[in-house]
Amino acid sequence: MEKYLVTIEFRYSSPPTHEYSGTSRIKKVTIGVFDEIKIACIEGNKQLEIFEKHFELNPNRKIRDRLNPNSIGGLLITDLGYLMTPFEFFLKVETLHFVSIEDTINNIVDCVKKYKAFKREEMEEL
Repeated sequence: MEKYLVTIEFRYSSPPTHEYSGTSRIKKVTIGVFDEIKIACIEGNKQLEIFEKHFELNPNRKIRDRLNPNSIGGLLITDLGYLMTPFEFFLKVETLHFVSIEDTINNIVDCVKKYKAFKREEMEEL
């Protein structure tokens, strides 16, 4: 079974909270988990509309970016070249795979065995 997680990660600078803390901050917000990728993109795009109420479009682009389940790279939007924000953000749709741990372990062990055989063959060719 698959579901789709929509998150926004904010990256920004803030004064240190104590003597040895840095100034870089990351805050990640979960928008929701959805059954269909199309719905996940619609909900993520609603968040972009909120951003656009607060920040101007980049005057050099004047294009509103949107999540698109049908395009390569269409499941990640950043502020780069899109909006004039005082911080960076990454709106992302990730696929969540719900499988048993038993199946996952067996799959990974199988992949490791295949990789070892691949490397062995590669070494024999040299």
